[in-house]
Amino acid sequence: MTTTDTAAKLGIDEASTPDPATGHLAVGAHWTGFGGAFGGLMVGAAARSMQQLVPEGRPLRSIHADLLGAVQPGILEFDPSVDRAGRSVSFASTAGNQAGRDRIVATAVFGDTAAGPVYGPAARGAMPNAPRVDEVETWDQGHTPALRMVEYRPASATLPLQGGADADFLVWIRVAGDDTPIDATRALALLDAPAPGLYATVTTPFPIPTVEFTAHLLPAIETTTTAWALARMQTVVAAEGYSIDDCELWNENGQLIALARQLRRAIVA
Repeated sequence: MTTTDTAAKLGIDEASTPDPATGHLAVGAHWTGFGGAFGGLMVGAAARSMQQLVPEGRPLRSIHADLLGAVQPGILEFDPSVDRAGRSVSFASTAGNQAGRDRIVATAVFGDTAAGPVYGPAARGAMPNAPRVDEVETWDQGHTPALRMVEYRPASATLPLQGGADADFLVWIRVAGDDTPIDATRALALLDAPAPGLYATVTTPFPIPTVEFTAHLLPAIETTTTAWALARMQTVVAAEGYSIDDCELWNENGQLIALARQLRRAIVA
């Protein structure tokens, strides 16, 4: 079975949507790797559990998640609540419990669209210079089942495990075999999909699990019509067994659609 066939069969929507009646999410082995389920997908599932309780049409603006432990294949049970429901903004929280232990806790902000000032410095929001997605080849990063669920097309000379000087990647990514335009769930998964920036500076892989994940979804995601995103993943700093990674996503029209910051454990055995 090809990667495309696998992704089409197992679908990101089914893999990230808890049952609205029970809060149960069936976590499949195809979205696992490095000891547990793909963190970005679990954050997306947490967001969807909360989205089910807020007014229809009120999009996700931001989410903060603490990943307390690895989620294993099986049932993950979410217990979402709306902490405050305003006229235009909802604040929600949820926890994902497995085998009697919380594995992920998250809070989120959902906000209506409204008229307001528009501001975005070009230097911060401009897409980096990169070849178009159709000008680069797919690269097999399939060391684990979860990585095989994402298609990668490197857009810079920097690659993982090359022992370079810069902890910074550019890569076109999408959910493998999925032509659905990027939405909030797909963006959250893709923000966690590139290798940690530190992987560009080493030649041997080692676990760098995420313990804290914060993401912001930008207005352009609502009008994005394609499945590919250009991701820039970079390690801001690494010290004392931790690293901080920033990731930004642009759509094919060059619009910034999402950004995230992750705190990771980074310990070489």
